[in-house]
Amino acid sequence: MNNLPKDQALALCEQLRAENRGKWYTYQTWWCWGCTTFTKGDPAKRCFANAAGNRGCLQVNERFDRAYPGAGTKG
Repeated sequence: MNNLPKDQALALCEQLRAENRGKWYTYQTWWCWGCTTFTKGDPAKRCFANAAGNRGCLQVNERFDRAYPGAGTKG
């Protein structure tokens, strides 16, 4: 997979966190809550930043792949 630019990954992360806010009953919300809580809000430590190419968080990856079909794969 190609790298996801860090600023774009952060923007997608913020977007997802805003959408998930207040939906305590969903898995995605608990994922965002845990990621933000355990990293103390530091974007450099969030799930998307832990993998090579900023491709760590499944939610961010999915959103990126939907927005930019074919951009997330080598070919």
